Amino acid sequence: MSAQGTDHWLVLLRRLDVPCAPVNAIGDLMEDEHLKAIGLLQALDHPSEGAIVKVRSPIRFSETPCVAASPAPKFGGA
Repeated sequence: MSAQGTDHWLVLLRRLDVPCAPVNAIGDLMEDEHLKAIGLLQALDHPSEGAIVKVRSPIRFSETPCVAASPAPKFGGA
Protein backbone atom coordinates (compact mmCIF):
# COMPACT_ATOMS: atom_id res chain seq x y z
CA MET A 1 0.00 0.00 0.00
CA SER A 2 2.86 2.37 0.65
CA ALA A 3 3.71 2.34 -3.08
CA GLN A 4 0.63 4.53 -3.71
CA GLY A 5 -0.50 7.71 -1.99
CA THR A 6 -3.62 8.27 0.08
CA ASP A 7 -5.56 9.87 -2.79
CA HIS A 8 -5.03 6.78 -4.97
CA TRP A 9 -6.47 4.46 -2.32
CA LEU A 10 -9.40 6.73 -1.47
CA VAL A 11 -10.46 6.86 -5.13
CA LEU A 12 -10.17 3.09 -5.49
CA LEU A 13 -11.96 2.24 -2.25
CA ARG A 14 -14.77 4.74 -2.82
CA ARG A 15 -15.29 3.36 -6.33
CA LEU A 16 -15.76 -0.06 -4.68
CA ASP A 17 -18.18 1.46 -2.16
CA VAL A 18 -15.87 0.75 0.77
CA PRO A 19 -16.37 3.18 3.66
CA CYS A 20 -13.07 5.00 4.09
CA ALA A 21 -11.46 8.28 5.03
CA PRO A 22 -7.93 9.57 5.33
CA VAL A 23 -6.23 9.48 8.72
CA ASN A 24 -4.93 12.94 9.54
CA ALA A 25 -1.76 13.73 11.38
CA ILE A 26 -2.15 16.18 14.26
CA GLY A 27 -0.59 18.94 12.18
CA ASP A 28 -3.15 18.41 9.39
CA LEU A 29 -6.19 18.94 11.59
CA MET A 30 -5.96 22.73 11.59
CA GLU A 31 -6.44 22.75 7.81
CA ASP A 32 -9.07 19.99 7.60
CA GLU A 33 -11.94 21.33 5.44
CA HIS A 34 -14.61 19.34 7.29
CA LEU A 35 -13.51 20.59 10.71
CA LYS A 36 -13.49 24.14 9.37
CA ALA A 37 -16.96 23.71 7.84
CA ILE A 38 -18.53 22.50 11.09
CA GLY A 39 -16.65 25.06 13.21
CA LEU A 40 -15.16 22.46 15.56
CA LEU A 41 -11.97 24.42 16.24
CA GLN A 42 -12.08 27.71 18.10
CA ALA A 43 -9.34 30.31 18.58
CA LEU A 44 -8.98 31.76 22.08
CA ASP A 45 -6.64 34.15 23.82
CA HIS A 46 -5.21 32.39 26.85
CA PRO A 47 -4.23 34.82 29.62
CA SER A 48 -0.72 33.38 30.01
CA GLU A 49 -0.15 31.28 26.86
CA GLY A 50 -1.39 33.71 24.20
CA ALA A 51 -3.35 32.57 21.15
CA ILE A 52 -4.47 28.93 21.35
CA VAL A 53 -6.94 26.74 19.47
CA LYS A 54 -9.35 24.47 21.31
CA VAL A 55 -12.04 22.03 20.30
CA ARG A 56 -15.58 23.37 20.66
CA SER A 57 -18.29 21.21 22.14
CA PRO A 58 -19.67 18.98 19.38
CA ILE A 59 -23.16 19.37 20.89
CA ARG A 60 -25.33 22.08 19.33
CA PHE A 61 -28.75 23.22 20.57
CA SER A 62 -31.11 25.21 18.36
CA GLU A 63 -32.34 27.52 21.12
CA THR A 64 -29.45 27.44 23.60
CA PRO A 65 -26.19 28.44 21.96
CA CYS A 66 -23.04 27.01 23.45
CA VAL A 67 -20.99 29.78 25.06
CA ALA A 68 -17.26 29.67 24.45
CA ALA A 69 -15.68 28.28 27.59
CA SER A 70 -12.57 29.76 29.08
CA PRO A 71 -9.30 27.94 28.47
CA ALA A 72 -8.24 25.22 30.87
CA PRO A 73 -6.31 26.37 33.91
CA LYS A 74 -2.58 25.78 34.17
CA PHE A 75 -1.44 22.64 36.00
CA GLY A 76 -2.16 23.05 39.69
CA GLY A 77 -4.53 25.98 39.07
CA ALA A 78 -8.19 26.16 39.92
